[in-house]
Amino acid sequence: MPKTVLLDTNVLIRYITNDDPLKADDCEQLFKRAVQGEYTLLITDICLAELVWTLDSFYRLERSAIAEKIIAILNTPGFSIQHEDRWIDALDRYTRTNVDFIDAYHASFAFDYEIAICS
Repeated sequence: MPKTVLLDTNVLIRYITNDDPLKADDCEQLFKRAVQGEYTLLITDICLAELVWTLDSFYRLERSAIAEKIIAILNTPGFSIQHEDRWIDALDRYTRTNVDFIDAYHASFAFDYEIAICS
């Protein structure tokens, strides 16, 4: 296996929801190997945004539960996350306000770059 592997959202969904226990077990083994340093799992912003959207719209999880799951991902050894600080800020905005996650992420992005948002 290559040193870095791009992780698809479906792997995270299978693991978090345990909707298919056999696949969820496979995901857990994959994550354990990354934690042990066999490789790094790269998780893009798009992957996490899709995960938030799916957990919210399809699985109807509470915002705080979604944020907890994303924070757990951010804190998992062997995972490489793009823009980790922005994610923490966006999740904070998402759980404290009534805006959807993408708007919270855009607000965090705008804050980082000191730019205005046109909506």
